[in-house]
Amino acid sequence: MSRPIFIRTLALLIAALASVGGAWLYYRYIGSDTPVWLDSARAALFLVTSFWLVWGGTTGVLGAVSPSRTSPTGPVAAPKGLTAILVPIYNEDPASTFSRIAAMNRSLIAEGIAERFHFAILSDSTSLEVAAQEALWFEQLIREPMAEGRVFYRRRERNIGKKAGNIEDFISRSGAAYDYALILDADSLMEGATIGRMALRMDADEELGLLQTVPEVIRAQTIFGRLMSFSSAYLSPYFARGQSLMQRREGPYWGH
Repeated sequence: MSRPIFIRTLALLIAALASVGGAWLYYRYIGSDTPVWLDSARAALFLVTSFWLVWGGTTGVLGAVSPSRTSPTGPVAAPKGLTAILVPIYNEDPASTFSRIAAMNRSLIAEGIAERFHFAILSDSTSLEVAAQEALWFEQLIREPMAEGRVFYRRRERNIGKKAGNIEDFISRSGAAYDYALILDADSLMEGATIGRMALRMDADEELGLLQTVPEVIRAQTIFGRLMSFSSAYLSPYFARGQSLMQRREGPYWGH
């Protein structure tokens, strides 16, 4: 049995035993004058719903007890492959979106690797007012350092397939010009060093088809948002490490 399969089996057994044990205790606790079949049904529902919570907890514990990897430091080498950074947008605030793109572009320039990355802003905005603002902000964006010839904008008149359809359309039309695609959302923000190291990882492994990093909530303003930000910064690395132990080279697409 390979190590990933052993870890998956162990995690599944732990989660299953904990869920069954919890359901049994719950069944004992709710013992009442109600029919046995009703108590059994309630305990079965408890078992099913609690399993997902226990499974998440098991993943986090596995990540907490496993040794962490040291994050790479120092200058980032220029990747060999050319990467298209795709930013699909749909009636979002252009000022915030284009400002984040400018920040990522400057971060790549600071790392000395900007020439290996192009930005493609893929708009599906249906609001004419928003579309006009996007055009104005793009005019400012291409005045940024090294932006001309590396930063592109287009707006579809018909948003077939929504954002996923816009990405598919870009890949079909222009994907052959690039080795990799980094897909972000309108509210995404990444450091240039992180982007560069991900491209280097792709360069280093010809069989690597999907590479994902750990997302975090940043600059939240509400109390709930700040709690989410703290939780993602403090706990996400443990859950990601636990998932990595079980998934290895067979992980699914997370989404967001």
